Amino acid sequence: MTIRKFEEQLNIYIFSILSFFLIFSILFISISSVSAINVDNSTNNSLYTAISNSNETVFELNGTYKENTSITLNRNITIRGSGSEKAIIELHDHNNFFKIPGFHLTLENLIFKNMSNGKNGLVYSYANNGKIEITNCSFTDFSSKSFRVVSTSKFNIVLIKDSVFESDSTSSFGAIQMSGGILEINNSNFTNCFIFGSPIATINNCIFDDYKYGDNIDIAAAAIHLSASQNMNTISNSTFINNDIAIMMTNSHVLLDNCSFNYNSLAFRTRISTSDINITNSIFKNNDIVFHLNNTATLKAIGSTFINNNVTFNIITGSCDVSYSRFVNNTNILENDSEGSFIGDYNWWGSNVLPESVANLVSKYFIVGFVNSSEFIFGENLTFNYLLRLNDSSTFDKDLLPEFFGDYYDSNGNTGSVLFSDSDYSFSPLMDHDNYNLIFFMDNEIINFEHVFVADYSELEGLVDSIRNVIHLLESSDYSAESWNNLSESIRSARSMIGNDTADTQAKLDAQILALQNAFGSLTFNYAVLEDSVGDAINNTTGLDKSLYTADSWNLLQKALTDAQSMLNSRNATNYDNIDSLVVALDYAVRKLAMKNGVVLSLITPTINKGQVTNIAVTLKSTDGKLLGNQKVQITINGKTLTGSTNAKGVANFYVKNLKVGKFAVNAKYSGDGNYKSGVKSGSQVVKGIADLVINKVKRSGNSYKITVKNSGSVKSGITKLKLWFKKGKKTYSKIVKVKSIGVGKYLTVSVKFFKYSTHKKLVKYVQVNYNKAIKESNYKNDLKKFKV
Repeated sequence: MTIRKFEEQLNIYIFSILSFFLIFSILFISISSVSAINVDNSTNNSLYTAISNSNETVFELNGTYKENTSITLNRNITIRGSGSEKAIIELHDHNNFFKIPGFHLTLENLIFKNMSNGKNGLVYSYANNGKIEITNCSFTDFSSKSFRVVSTSKFNIVLIKDSVFESDSTSSFGAIQMSGGILEINNSNFTNCFIFGSPIATINNCIFDDYKYGDNIDIAAAAIHLSASQNMNTISNSTFINNDIAIMMTNSHVLLDNCSFNYNSLAFRTRISTSDINITNSIFKNNDIVFHLNNTATLKAIGSTFINNNVTFNIITGSCDVSYSRFVNNTNILENDSEGSFIGDYNWWGSNVLPESVANLVSKYFIVGFVNSSEFIFGENLTFNYLLRLNDSSTFDKDLLPEFFGDYYDSNGNTGSVLFSDSDYSFSPLMDHDNYNLIFFMDNEIINFEHVFVADYSELEGLVDSIRNVIHLLESSDYSAESWNNLSESIRSARSMIGNDTADTQAKLDAQILALQNAFGSLTFNYAVLEDSVGDAINNTTGLDKSLYTADSWNLLQKALTDAQSMLNSRNATNYDNIDSLVVALDYAVRKLAMKNGVVLSLITPTINKGQVTNIAVTLKSTDGKLLGNQKVQITINGKTLTGSTNAKGVANFYVKNLKVGKFAVNAKYSGDGNYKSGVKSGSQVVKGIADLVINKVKRSGNSYKITVKNSGSVKSGITKLKLWFKKGKKTYSKIVKVKSIGVGKYLTVSVKFFKYSTHKKLVKYVQVNYNKAIKESNYKNDLKKFKV
């Protein structure tokens, strides 16, 4: 078939698909507006009876249904499970359970079980323009190879998604068999069952596993067998695992993208007439045979991966062109007869060396490298560059390569991964080991870089010469015998290392340089005659109590002690005057050491009534009468500690509220500072109780009033009076009665015989207890109450 004729036929199919989907959309809108029938499952053949005795198009199932009578569609039908779990349809003695003469059948959320080992099939469409749509369904226990879940004999459209086809026994069954038409499958699993026919197939995100063809080599030979499908079929994002044959092509064409084939006896087989296979971005691992090409089949693979397969390409007749792909640990890459052809340029063969079976057939192949691009210098970074190129250094398109990584690690503990197609990768480790080693792995290609240390003595030689030139000018008697002998021995050791070349690591060389520098720097004066005088000064000041002395004089002493001890520890005097000056300074500090002054605290705590705020005043003076301002003092009262600062007059005021009636201990404290000792003072705060009378309730009875008074204060009230009055014009009319003592929180009701009610009915009255303030209260405002009724 020419490309032009192929494109014309493909356009016809595309137009048919678009027309069909337009019609289907109209039908779907119609169906969605029709109410569904809930099918009872109390008797056998409930579904058959419901469809036969009704003109409805949507049937909802819930539970398990036993069916043994075929259903021939005379209209578009939708059958779906309506419960939270899939409805179950058990098929008994059926023969093509659904027969479709050009109508549409939709199955949703169902489980189909074959209870009698099947006969011909489940769904059979025998006229053009039929459509079968299956969503979220499961098909199990169909163990006969003659059985088909879906079969068509004319141009039909079959759409399947989110479904499972599974044989639970050792026998397989046919999932789908089509004569032409369009097949679309998404997100579905097929276990030990097969797809056969000549549709225009589009399969995406599916799993095909454990298919065993047994003796059905012609039709059911593979999990997918496309026969006489002249249009381009597409299989993408799918996985084929542990099948006898995963895909068989008979005079058909297929585009395979991003698929995975694992542990299959045979991944691809072509037979009878031309088959075109185009493969991109797919993975083939642990298969016995990957491709078996026969009858002028054409295979083109790009960007794919082949790992641990026994035979990768078995070419009887036909041609194979594979490029930009990865081959690792395949036992036999190529087995072909003289009539087959193989093109294998632009591939990675697992290492920089071609496998023997393709060495005479491949002229261009990828090689990798990991090389240093800078000189080894201890303590600096050494850059390694990853190199990917063709063996003849010609150009290539790295974007076509599959994605996989190589790894490296070095003796410094650095590790990393390198993308095979990355042409710009570099790695710069710090050379902090004397003998450096790096190993790089890209599949079976191993690159080892090793650097052996060679000592450079120039720095050590220069240091020895410089020190010898200096010590010729010195007198050994001016220095301690120990430090002078250490320097002499270090010079001899350095000259021995240089002469005998014994530095086999940079660490040893650096250690010798450091030892010589330290020995020269450690030359010290002879301190023996000076240690006694400095030690006596330190001993005379040991054991003094810091808290008894002023901060300034104590700090002066501590500095003198520190400086003297530092000299004895460091031995870094440049002349004898340094030590003498420390002795003088220490003697002066001891003579100037001054004792701290004491303090006196006084405490004023005024007696208050409950509810008042007390002002506790603390005065701080030195023992010589000086008022001490800006000093922090504390008081503790009623379980709380308050902190304040004294003013210029040495007084700190503390305002305390919410104290109950009683006597509270007050403790004042001054913690001292660098010049004054600490001090304390104790006292007490007295809080007296006080009455608080309140008009609680007024109640009239005829011309009399009963008035209730409550004592809300903190002490029993004394005897007082209550006044009840009203004003009429300029004249005031009043009655006064005696009020007895009232306990804390208690009530007292007094009776007042008042004026005739009609004379003041509409006037405002006033009642006030303790109106003459005969007793003290914490609050006089609530003594008065006015009322009318």
